[in-house]
Amino acid sequence: MKQIHPDVWSYLQDILEWEKIVKSISSYFSFFLCVFSAQVIASSAQMTSENAPTFYAQSGQDRVQIIELFSSEGCHSCPPADKWLSQYTHDPDLWQKYVPLAFHVDYWDYIGWKDRFAKQRFSQRQYQYERRGATGQVYTPQFVVNGKEWRGWFRHRIDKSVTLPKVKDTPGQLTFKVKEQTIFAEFNKPKSESNYVVLHVALLASDIRSHITRGENKRKTLEHDFVVLNHKSYRALDNDLTFEGSAPDIPNIAKEAGKLAWAAWIEENGVPVQATGGWINSL
Repeated sequence: MKQIHPDVWSYLQDILEWEKIVKSISSYFSFFLCVFSAQVIASSAQMTSENAPTFYAQSGQDRVQIIELFSSEGCHSCPPADKWLSQYTHDPDLWQKYVPLAFHVDYWDYIGWKDRFAKQRFSQRQYQYERRGATGQVYTPQFVVNGKEWRGWFRHRIDKSVTLPKVKDTPGQLTFKVKEQTIFAEFNKPKSESNYVVLHVALLASDIRSHITRGENKRKTLEHDFVVLNHKSYRALDNDLTFEGSAPDIPNIAKEAGKLAWAAWIEENGVPVQATGGWINSL
């Protein structure tokens, strides 16, 4: 067996040693880069939350109409209902008299198109209305106004004089604030008795589009307003009906929206009674 010449062996050892040095430098550089990147991301996130302006909204004492639309991009009957809800974008009484919410359900996803706004808990909300007797059945598009099924939209398509049900009660004033991704709210009721009171907060997207390539709306571009991107509920901290907690997360899809809004509403024993909201200037 031939033996390696001493000079060659020395040369190979030098190469191996240099490889060790290069690997060490590379590992150190990779570690430094990861740490530096994490610090930059953390700093950016902190800067965003700290510099974001405080969001504030307040209702009056009179009831604000809460208009819920249960819709789906996989339903061919839904685009006209979505368009009808969009009319409130330019309504001067938006947020003061009306708070529109479009909950996209997921039970039509199997027929060819998966709705990217749909969530199972939004479908569950619709089924809860049925179980309470607030609606007769579950279908899309379905409107629920102030916690009760409203079929007036179907008549409105023929008779434009059909309007939302009239309300004149004064459930109380809702004050809502978002500061550094924390929500604060207070509900001042004129009556002293306290029912099962829950605060709901939703992040809404408007002026957002989807290009449909399959299903019943194939080859259509659907335009949406007041789409619920995320939603959380909160129990009162005390008998004074004050609320505090982390705000709903802001998903990446929010970047596609022309406008974003916060909506907040109070439910007593599962029935919406008061609401407020407004456009978000920046996040």
